[in-house]
Amino acid sequence: MSFKIIGLIYFGDLEGLSEATQLSFQIILATWHCLLMMTSGILLFKKREYTFLGRLVFSIIFAHSLAKTLSNILYMYCLQNLENDQASTAFNIFELVGIVTYYCMYDIVLFSWVEVVFRVSHLGYGEEKVHKWRNIFCIFTACWILAIFIISDLVINKDQEIAIKVFGFGLVSVTIFSFILSMAFLFYWIRLHKLIKSIPINSVGSTKSQFLGKFAVLSFIFIICLDVKIVHYALNIHDPFSSDIWDLYAFNYLPEAIAVTTALVFFMGSKTNMELEQEREYSETERANIKRRQEKQLLLNGASATSDESISI
Repeated sequence: MSFKIIGLIYFGDLEGLSEATQLSFQIILATWHCLLMMTSGILLFKKREYTFLGRLVFSIIFAHSLAKTLSNILYMYCLQNLENDQASTAFNIFELVGIVTYYCMYDIVLFSWVEVVFRVSHLGYGEEKVHKWRNIFCIFTACWILAIFIISDLVINKDQEIAIKVFGFGLVSVTIFSFILSMAFLFYWIRLHKLIKSIPINSVGSTKSQFLGKFAVLSFIFIICLDVKIVHYALNIHDPFSSDIWDLYAFNYLPEAIAVTTALVFFMGSKTNMELEQEREYSETERANIKRRQEKQLLLNGASATSDESISI
């Protein structure tokens, strides 16, 4: 199977842009994804500084950026070697990994917001249930997207019309999925905004405002990027193997890179409370012993201060 056939699914009929222009775009995207990969990789090494959720997002961004960097490099190679089956197969695999990790990133972020609302509604309990559903949803998303691409890829050799129908159905389902995700982000944006605004803590008003500002920017960009993807899929439902190359760059690649970059920047601020983490490392007995030692030290300090006052008198 040649790159020209597989490439039709992702990059149209290779018309509309010169080879030099496509190479320039791919170099920019490869550099962008490489920077995301290195940044997220460095942040993963600083695991004690970030929350578990932050590290989970960094992990999925690292996997996504690595796959996209390799697919960009392979695309540049395949542009000049259209009949190289091994390179086209590798490109296909990395592109699929990039798509799956992209949507799994949305799932993870969305369920983190669901967890906050759920725990507040259930007095701090139920996070395990949310984590379970998050994992199930990510697995379902991955299997579903992989099935769409793999089935259409297998059928295309036998009957391109059937492959178009299969892939067209896949685009419709992904379009619906993207729309549901964007509406879910809008719904939980409103819920979390009201929840955070209702916290009666005046001393952290500026911090609360800053977080709400960042939260609003992330939500807005996620919703826009998902809706732009919907436009991309809608334009290609009837003829998915001959889409405009400009459409694929403007409505497909660019929103992906912007959304992933925004998520990385947002979760770079999810630093953990080191004192709280250190407390969690101790058992209840150890914490009780530490508390008793601290109380004893306070009593000794108080007794010492009293004796000093008596001597001076």
